[in-house]
Amino acid sequence: GLLAIAFPALAEPQTMVIGYLGEQRKLPLPLGPLDEAVTDDGLQGARLGIADDAGTGRFLGQQFRLQERVLRPGEAPAEAVNAFTAAGISFVVADLDAAQLLQASAAPGAEQMTLF
Repeated sequence: GLLAIAFPALAEPQTMVIGYLGEQRKLPLPLGPLDEAVTDDGLQGARLGIADDAGTGRFLGQQFRLQERVLRPGEAPAEAVNAFTAAGISFVVADLDAAQLLQASAAPGAEQMTLF
């Protein structure tokens, strides 16, 4: 009796899937010979954030996973938004320019998610 109250059953960790929606961009010209071309800084930032959240989540019984989607130049974001909606993803980090972000927010299913 008392032991059962002191040690509650371990619950399954809760998994939260967060979407990342980015786009391939044309590289800017380097300012100098030591400048490195970075093509995926938004994606790497999202991965770093998920890794940081996973560290905290271990103590709280939470797991985090990143579902990544990078659009090709000229590709509309509606298909990616639809895939996120079908997967039940409700939080999406959007590394898009203004026009692409407006298209993503107007896509069917976007009303069910929060775009950051």
